[in-house]
Amino acid sequence: MKYAYIIPGHSDSPKDKPYRKIASFFRKKGIKPIVVKIDWKYKLMSDYVAQFKKQVKQKPDYVLGFSWGAMIAFISAPEVKPRNLILCSFSPYFREDLPKIKDWWKKVTGKHNLENLKQFSFNKISRKVNSKIILLVGDKEGKEMERKTQETKRKFKNSKVIRISKVNHKISDPRYLDQIKTIINKL
Repeated sequence: MKYAYIIPGHSDSPKDKPYRKIASFFRKKGIKPIVVKIDWKYKLMSDYVAQFKKQVKQKPDYVLGFSWGAMIAFISAPEVKPRNLILCSFSPYFREDLPKIKDWWKKVTGKHNLENLKQFSFNKISRKVNSKIILLVGDKEGKEMERKTQETKRKFKNSKVIRISKVNHKISDPRYLDQIKTIINKL
């Protein structure tokens, strides 16, 4: 049996329609989906990562994460060791990214979380990730998301970038879900 863990984006729930659809795509492919429940309220990235790792009972063949869920997947990869990472709208909130993000993003993220995010170095974690990586990004997500996608592509020779035309930072967009379905059908 192959297993796929699905990590929702910040404030999202496993019960949200896009994640139920993604789970059904994996199920139809004969892969057992496990949609991870993250308690987002009053927590920090280190808490989210710990919550995910605690829920991993089977070695994952696939870990798919959206936005902060993609960060959680990537940060956890050295320990969880998935064969494949599917990083959807990979968030640029690693230590190296923080000086480059917009001020209003910092404000929304909050002082405590920004301080906590400083402990996660993309460069250090990258050296320990051995998974194949598929990166999805909407072409209307902005330069920060594009920069993180390109940086990840350069670091990992076994990675692939898929740009989704006319799509913002919304996994619920039918074009985004169609692209995820296409990827899963090719697994």
